[in-house]
Amino acid sequence: MKLDEARQRNPQIAALYSIIEDKKIKLTALPTNPKLDSIYFREIEFSSQDFSAIIPLDDEYEDVEKGNQALMLQLIIYAVEEYEDREDFLVWSTAFGLNSNDPFILNMYRDLGKTIPKIRDIIGTDINDISDYDWELNAGAAQALRELDQ
Repeated sequence: MKLDEARQRNPQIAALYSIIEDKKIKLTALPTNPKLDSIYFREIEFSSQDFSAIIPLDDEYEDVEKGNQALMLQLIIYAVEEYEDREDFLVWSTAFGLNSNDPFILNMYRDLGKTIPKIRDIIGTDINDISDYDWELNAGAAQALRELDQ
């Protein structure tokens, strides 16, 4: 499916690209990190006009490899929501099956604590993103986004 068709058929895809275009966001997949590979995490460099950060996020389905900007933004939105929805480090690390005794994981969580509010300020809170249901089942907008011809 071509981008124009995907945007027209899927308001979620259109919303993701609008955020990227309006906020002048650039997302770059960083080389794999052996420490993150074992937990299915990947790092993405998030850059906007006034802010840049490296975000570690869950990439169980290896979506980052596709290089699709909207797909990576959706992964970042999920990372932001997962962080915001967990009350503390232990709950967050347990949700991802991470070793809460690993100092690397604790530092990753602390770094997210500094970065997430800034990203939220940039992307906003009223986002018509892809549902968890569609994401997990690779249905609807999630499937269209993953199969997008760029």
